[in-house]
Amino acid sequence: MTGERLLGRLRGWTAVFSLAMWALPASALAQQAQPAADVARRGMLSVSSGIFWPSAQPFRDLYGSVQPPLTVQFDWRIQRRLTVFGGARWIWAHGKTVSVEASTPDERFPITLGIRSLRAGARVSAPAGALDLSFGAGATVNTYQEDWPAAGLTGKGTRAGFLVQAAAARELGRRLSVVARVEYGWVSGVPSQGPETVTKVNLGGLDVTVGLGIRF
Repeated sequence: MTGERLLGRLRGWTAVFSLAMWALPASALAQQAQPAADVARRGMLSVSSGIFWPSAQPFRDLYGSVQPPLTVQFDWRIQRRLTVFGGARWIWAHGKTVSVEASTPDERFPITLGIRSLRAGARVSAPAGALDLSFGAGATVNTYQEDWPAAGLTGKGTRAGFLVQAAAARELGRRLSVVARVEYGWVSGVPSQGPETVTKVNLGGLDVTVGLGIRF
């Protein structure tokens, strides 16, 4: 009887040991696969600013050659090398124009322009050491409003556009990253409000921005 009990216990311990030996490799494989899954689903919310160079000469004549954009963008890595993004970009520009009916030739009047662009697109990643490089494109919906108080004129509307974007990100810690982007955007012709400008103006141009991102 004692021998049978001992044999039964040995069989039980052998089964437990075999199960443990099978479970340990499976657990290790799961731990190795988990970071890859985390990377594939990793998101990042970033805020950046920098310099915007408008491509249209009438824009530069009225508001200057350089404007500071503000961009808020969310990136979501759906695969190891594929990231989708969405966000918004704002520009507030102040300038002056000359009325053809001014009492003196040098009389100038203040004008303002506000642009809000909603964006969505995708980028393909090409990691280079500590840098995560990516390149892609997307579509934009751009809402603008231009005010010329002295003339009592206001022009506003919404236009579609597109952008191409190159980005570089580097991790600064567990959650924080520094992000740099270069992008070119094109916005379909917008009617101008000044009598001395062309009929339609492209509100797009080149952006170079740097900012910080929080990874999720």
